[in-house]
Amino acid sequence: MGYEVCKFGMLCLSHEGVPNIYPVPHNPRVKGNISGYNGKSEITIISLKGWDSHKITWIKPDGLPILIADRPLLVNISWDELEVNGFVRGKEFWIDGMPYRCRLVQVGPLFKPNEWDKALDATGSEDQAKKLWHTDIVWFWGSVPDTDEAYGKNAQRILRGNLSPRTSNMMSGQHKSADVGFRPVLEPMPIRSLDPDKYIRLDGCDFLITQLRRKGVTDSDDLLDGYPILNPRNKETIHVLDNIPSGTECRMYTLLKDGKPVDMETQKPPVFSKGTVCTLTDKFFGEKYLIPWNIINGIAVAKRRLFKISV
Repeated sequence: MGYEVCKFGMLCLSHEGVPNIYPVPHNPRVKGNISGYNGKSEITIISLKGWDSHKITWIKPDGLPILIADRPLLVNISWDELEVNGFVRGKEFWIDGMPYRCRLVQVGPLFKPNEWDKALDATGSEDQAKKLWHTDIVWFWGSVPDTDEAYGKNAQRILRGNLSPRTSNMMSGQHKSADVGFRPVLEPMPIRSLDPDKYIRLDGCDFLITQLRRKGVTDSDDLLDGYPILNPRNKETIHVLDNIPSGTECRMYTLLKDGKPVDMETQKPPVFSKGTVCTLTDKFFGEKYLIPWNIINGIAVAKRRLFKISV
């Protein structure tokens, strides 16, 4: 298992039509420099050129088709206020030219397999996870799948973090304090209208290849160093991936290195030299060459990094 680190997008709080860009906290602890929520502003994630110190760092864990902020970005915000802002079920933003659904991390039900623990499993030991995820001292709000009339108004909500990445707690959805915060998640969303000169055809279907890279997600007419994402070209018709439930795992298509298939059952991604020609094909070479994918929102996200480019 492993992960990729990306940096893009900025936290914006708008009140009475005035947007304010909030810095990423470099000391995300109680009595650190995490900004507090004012209880009034609309919370969004936007993109602007420059402002590098304000760009959010995201972690893409192997095996999960999502990006999770590496630290809480706001404190003194209740679960109820996050729900009012649309982050429990998710709200859509365009960031750096790509659409995303932004929501809370799924952290429960308690003591059952969930998104947060899978992310921790993919990103190393507990000591490594503390440094990577900045969980020390501050809790963050999470959700459970299909939230959530069943819990009722003012019900107890699940928190994670604080003493260690795997620590759990529950508090009223109305609770607000300097040690409880907001850690957003991004799910890539489909691009419904695509440039016809930027797609490939696999099994008779057209796809745009996008790439999860260190500076975010970018569109590409070839494979680069990162996690490929297949975005169906479905301007007017329903694509085959639209009918596959989000969360489905599958294996399909093969990565070719200079025309030869690459084994997908190796523990570490192969390292290629610059200038190596990498392509995807629907030709079948054997099960071990099929790429593992997660289907989410009608697109396919590679479960692992397929290869690295040597310097």
